[in-house]
Amino acid sequence: MVDLGALLSQIGIEGEAQNWVLRSLAVILSVFVVIMARRVITAMFVAPLRYVVNRTPWKLDNTLFEAALGPLRMIIVAQVLVLIGRVLLPDDSLYSLVAQGIARVVTIIAMMILLYRFIDTLISSSKQVFNMTGLVIEDRLLPFIRVGLKILLISIGAIIAVQSLGYDVNGLVAALGAGGIGLSLAAKDTLANI
Repeated sequence: MVDLGALLSQIGIEGEAQNWVLRSLAVILSVFVVIMARRVITAMFVAPLRYVVNRTPWKLDNTLFEAALGPLRMIIVAQVLVLIGRVLLPDDSLYSLVAQGIARVVTIIAMMILLYRFIDTLISSSKQVFNMTGLVIEDRLLPFIRVGLKILLISIGAIIAVQSLGYDVNGLVAALGAGGIGLSLAAKDTLANI
């Protein structure tokens, strides 16, 4: 196996410059591995699953499958970034820390995008809501429910992402709670009319 650090030292690149060269190589290698992994995963898993999903009589599974592909790709990219950092730069704590932070945030964002897409897909009509839950909801209320769920989802996702970076979110949660109480008191008459 080739020791890249020794090779860079032989050509006169040492110290912090050597670390930056190794980090740059790690990023370039990550991009290459992600592109190759995407092709392999598509050939091995996505194409056969798409074939199976397209053969079912239901259209909902097609929509859910297509909605899940983008976030799944984001998660794969984030995990490959961490893996490349561990393999290529095992002693570089800065790259490892940054890569892990980015991977956590990208994974959280991917999950929030997935749930956001599922809200639109699963709450598209009152008939679909009735089939899933047994609740009868009028079609004119569905946009309000979708928007409310999306706002709740974005708020929770933002709190989780900020907390995963190591920040204290107690003040943010308290502010959101107070804002929610104020909004509910302001919209009391509107909701009573609905």
